[in-house]
Amino acid sequence: MMKMSNKWLLPALASLALLGCGEDTPTGPDMTGIADIDQAHFSRSYNQCNINNSEFDCNCFGRVNVEHRTVAYNKYAAEFDSIHKPKMEADIQKWTDTLIEKTRNQSDERVLEALEEDLHRLKEKLENGIDDIDDFKLPFLPIGATDSCRQTS
Repeated sequence: MMKMSNKWLLPALASLALLGCGEDTPTGPDMTGIADIDQAHFSRSYNQCNINNSEFDCNCFGRVNVEHRTVAYNKYAAEFDSIHKPKMEADIQKWTDTLIEKTRNQSDERVLEALEEDLHRLKEKLENGIDDIDDFKLPFLPIGATDSCRQTS
């Protein structure tokens, strides 16, 4: 019986000793308060930040990226019917006409296939509308957006 309790006691004591080493910041991604829909985006941003980085807090960097995407997506969704949808419809018509013309001219089969694939993706994007947050083109972060994430120590 004593051996069994020692089996669990030693790892617990080792964990407590490690907690007391003065490590104030959590290691790894901290997804506290990150919505399910944003977790993959947060993880990508965090992992990108974490490569050879000693300058930025990657959890802060991930949160800034999630906030930027949320603001940009809300703007995209608000403008979808008036700006983005008409542009997609015009592009679909233009690409359809191009595909018809290239087919009539017996263009290279690879060119036709690429046009068909692009046209299919654009039609699918239009059909999804604003229901696919991962499918809209995210603008770059503004210069200085992650300055608040610089580590001071």
